[in-house]
Amino acid sequence: MGLGKKEAILKIAPPIFVLLFAALVHSFLIGRVPLTGDEAYYWEWSRHLALGYHDHPPLVAWAIAFFSIFGKTIFWVRFPSIVFTFFAGLFFFFLSKDLCGGSYKKGTMALLLFISIPILAIMTLAIFPDIPLLFSWTLFLWGSWKWLQDERFWVVMGIAFGLGMLSKLMGFFLFPSFLLFLLLSKEHRSLLKRPSLWMSLLLSLAVASPFLYWNCLHHFQNFTYQYDFRLDHKLLFSPFLFLTYISLEMIVFFPFVYLLVVGTVFWLFRRAFQKDWKALYVLSMALPIILFFLLASFFIRVGLHWALPGYLSLLAILPEWVYSFKWKIPPFFNWVISGRSLLILSLLGSFCFSGILYCILFWPQSLIPVVASLNLRYKDVNQGKRISTKTLSEVLGYPELGKTVLGDLRKIDRKRRGFVFTDSYALSSIISFYSRLPAKVILFTSMGGEYREWDHWKEEVGDNGLYVDTQPIGTRKDIDAVLGKAFKKIKPLPPLSVKKKGFDTKTFYFARCIDLISPSALEPMKHG
Repeated sequence: MGLGKKEAILKIAPPIFVLLFAALVHSFLIGRVPLTGDEAYYWEWSRHLALGYHDHPPLVAWAIAFFSIFGKTIFWVRFPSIVFTFFAGLFFFFLSKDLCGGSYKKGTMALLLFISIPILAIMTLAIFPDIPLLFSWTLFLWGSWKWLQDERFWVVMGIAFGLGMLSKLMGFFLFPSFLLFLLLSKEHRSLLKRPSLWMSLLLSLAVASPFLYWNCLHHFQNFTYQYDFRLDHKLLFSPFLFLTYISLEMIVFFPFVYLLVVGTVFWLFRRAFQKDWKALYVLSMALPIILFFLLASFFIRVGLHWALPGYLSLLAILPEWVYSFKWKIPPFFNWVISGRSLLILSLLGSFCFSGILYCILFWPQSLIPVVASLNLRYKDVNQGKRISTKTLSEVLGYPELGKTVLGDLRKIDRKRRGFVFTDSYALSSIISFYSRLPAKVILFTSMGGEYREWDHWKEEVGDNGLYVDTQPIGTRKDIDAVLGKAFKKIKPLPPLSVKKKGFDTKTFYFARCIDLISPSALEPMKHG
């Protein structure tokens, strides 16, 4: 082995060690907290494998299904997140190293930023479509950057963009953002004529073809669902929503890191006006999705993780800017703070913040009373009700809920088949995971719409059901009307409140529903 190869291995060892250590920590933590409702919903997808789903593209379900071969536990449901994050971090390091002039040290510092920011640190412990999207995004960033020097990387670009479309609709930003860079950069505008660019697009369409084909057959449900759910209502301009979004973004990125990112954007603009095409590339791959959701935040509540992929290229080049400046603090102290010192302090703060969040997974009783004391209230759902300790600790009661449902369903009537159902796709998915029973859903909204494909109420005519709710039976007019019409008799059962980690979880309520006579009454979405 030549000296050059040995040196390369020694230089790549630190980032590999960082990624392996992070993967080990995440592997230890992912089984500490029960699945959330959305995670259980994606697990249900993996049991109903398809080319597409009502809410999102299918890659997250395919990944869960693959790793479920090794086990049916929470660990294996969430394990794909660790795998995706590991490889996302690896390609992120390669990208950062190249953007920072081939510096392994700066690339490693950027990688530490990547794994330390609180929002990504927590997301890695769960399984959501955003995780495969982050992998696809980093792979495309690296592949497109390499393609600018070597057109053979068109294959990487095509696969990455295809996987991005298979992950989440935000993945559609990738190729247009890169085209924007090619249009804006005089040095690279001629590349728009290169066949390899358009071959990569054709390859990506081939990779994403299952999802695109499924949407063609289902009236483009993914796109119409997002429009109906996010925009098909009266939009009101609200600066308060925007300020709330920005404030929370700063928190989930850690304030010092977020300020460094903002500084990087201004530095890149200055470089771009000086005809620096590298700065133009980073901005083109970052700003379209970031600005889109910044604008949207004036009208709707934007998820804090939606624009996260756009920050990746900014984080990758951030050390290049930070290492280049010194900040003087006159006139009383005459201190000079180097950018490198500021970056190290930001990293330490970010790691500490994320470490605190990890510790909460072991001792949730230390956080729950603090959050409950803030007197926060629901928005959109159950508006005006205060968020209590029972609400925050609800997830801790899910395993016991599954056991209770399994036991109660067996007692309904041994002479008849019984079934369990709720009015929430999340709650039904949780019950399915922890009881291994196929729970059904009374769908009042478009969320969880995949249950419309799975639930066949006519098959249950004449059978008894167990209805589960998080509100007392008989206190909801919508549910009372549906159950009263669908069954001959409704009998409330004793509620369940589980004591875990020193807290009572949110109470679960049950009703025994005798003899299903009108299955159509349990399909309110089809009547609306």
